[in-house]
Amino acid sequence: MNDLAIRREQHPQPGLAFTYDPEADASYIYVVGRAHRIRPHHQVAALEGYVVFDVDDDGRILGIEILGVSRVLRAETLEDTVRTPLDPEAHLAPLDRKLLAAGRGDPSAAGELYAEHKASLLRVARRALGSGYVQDAEDVVHEFFLALGTGELEPPLIRDAALPWMKRMVRSMAEEHLRSGGWR
Repeated sequence: MNDLAIRREQHPQPGLAFTYDPEADASYIYVVGRAHRIRPHHQVAALEGYVVFDVDDDGRILGIEILGVSRVLRAETLEDTVRTPLDPEAHLAPLDRKLLAAGRGDPSAAGELYAEHKASLLRVARRALGSGYVQDAEDVVHEFFLALGTGELEPPLIRDAALPWMKRMVRSMAEEHLRSGGWR
């Protein structure tokens, strides 16, 4: 079993991990933990095949393979690949962690998010809905929090992405609301 395969087996916990196989001069960046990698996925090559993305059927990136990596990364970076991967939540800001908790069904986290961000999310919904559906903005924001709390929405594991993601989801839900003709 080569070094890369051995290191892959040593990363059973979720989180960002980076491996390096010196024989192949290739690195693999695990974007999600092993549990998410079992989803059906396919590969998308980029940069003349030097970068290969493993993408699930929903379009989410699961991992990235980089070929010829010693040409673009410093030797000490490659040597650090034997470290244990980080907990995926370790790099998140407090708001990101609160959003993640709400997405996992924590009602207190959802309540805090609602209290702290309701006004800005209502503004986003009102702008997206336009003047004909202003009264539906509250319903859209409520539907967002309901979908978040029931696990229908999967918050990103990206630092400082919570508020932009919430606004993008509310805007998307408002646009869908318009396409479906509203709730009138």
